[in-house]
Parts: sequence; structure tokens; C-alpha cells
Amino acid sequence: MDDDGVGAEQARLLREVVGRAGIEGKQLWLGYITLGGSVGEVEVAAYLHHCLGLPVLQRDLLAHAANELLDSDSRPSRWGRPPRAPCPAPGADRSRSATAPTDARPVRPTRPLGCSQGPGP
Repeated sequence: MDDDGVGAEQARLLREVVGRAGIEGKQLWLGYITLGGSVGEVEVAAYLHHCLGLPVLQRDLLAHAANELLDSDSRPSRWGRPPRAPCPAPGADRSRSATAPTDARPVRPTRPLGCSQGPGP
């Protein structure tokens, strides 16, 4: 699976997990920024709706932020344990994100994945 396909699948799974957990977009974005994410709130929403691709590192930071929010949630889940966001990206090339400098310039999103699906639920 190419990186665009991996990113789209990770976005789908992340959106499903945060939707089931009742995590709002702003809450996810704030957690992501706290972890060092560099993409704006609008771009994160576009990524979750499959309208924009993000680099591997940014996708993984989003998943990590979601998992931290899930860990901090004390509400019982019908799964017993909260579902997890996929991190690292399934099948992703880890060599590109593992060596990213901590003082890197803000990352611009990669090319759009297409917005033909609409906002969805």
C-alpha cells in the first residue's frame, strides 16, 4: 500500500475511534499541538474527512494525541478498554519520521487526497 493509501486508512480509523469516544476535533487538535504537531486545526479536520493528506510524523502525532485522550477518559467503554487509534501508521516507512529534527520548520500538508466524499457523520 502506498503512503497515500496508508494515510487514508489511518485517517479513517482515527476518525472512527475519536467519533466513538466522543472526542471533539478541537480537543484532538489541542492534544496534537501539545505533542509538537505543526498542522492547523482546519487541516486536521480536512485530513479526518479525507480531503487532505498529512506526512507520516503528523499522522502519528494525531494518533498519539487521540490515544492519550482515550487513556485519560474515565468513562466505561462497551469494549472494556477504549479502542485505540492506529499509531504508528500501518505499513508506513518509519525511517522518514524517526529522524525528523525537533526544531524542524512547520510541515505543510502533502497533496490533497480528494474531497468527493463530503463531511460524513
